[in-house]
Amino acid sequence: AHVAAASLPLTAPPARDGREMDAPLFRVALQRRLRAPVYEADGVCPCCGGVLDRWGDHALVCPCGGDRTVRHHSIRNIVCEDAREGGLRPEREKSGLLPARPSQDGLRDGCRGRRPADVWLPQGPSGRGEALDFAVTSGLRVGTVRETLNAPDAVYSHYEAFKRSHGDTEAACKAQGFTFTPLVFE
Repeated sequence: AHVAAASLPLTAPPARDGREMDAPLFRVALQRRLRAPVYEADGVCPCCGGVLDRWGDHALVCPCGGDRTVRHHSIRNIVCEDAREGGLRPEREKSGLLPARPSQDGLRDGCRGRRPADVWLPQGPSGRGEALDFAVTSGLRVGTVRETLNAPDAVYSHYEAFKRSHGDTEAACKAQGFTFTPLVFE
């Protein structure tokens, strides 16, 4: 599964823009890409008790360590800052873009309405408002490894489809007159 996922093209061209990896992080990224062991031996994950494999796969996808949220927020912040520098007047986590959740769903909304946008662009490429919704996933998660073996990029298109349909978000955004764009990253 790792080899299949690693066969996908890299889509981030190198640039000197202040976001370069430092040497230790680059070394681990390169080890992972080449499928060289990151750790001397398998161990126990201190966060979830699962197997902390020598290849670093579990460290990438552990649901208990919080790194997925950190990666999500880092991507959101970088895109928001780039959009700000580009004069697009972005807003981070803009609330009230969609009506409040129905009370019968049992989820607390804070009465401010739903926030489908990690980054809101008042005027996207189509000339309408655009809600950019970021997701960070991996083809090496427990539920996706088999699928990654056969179609390494399928995990991303499936997650995008899930984001569009979950809570009828895409349709609700369209009804409010703006575009919903999920962006899925590994």
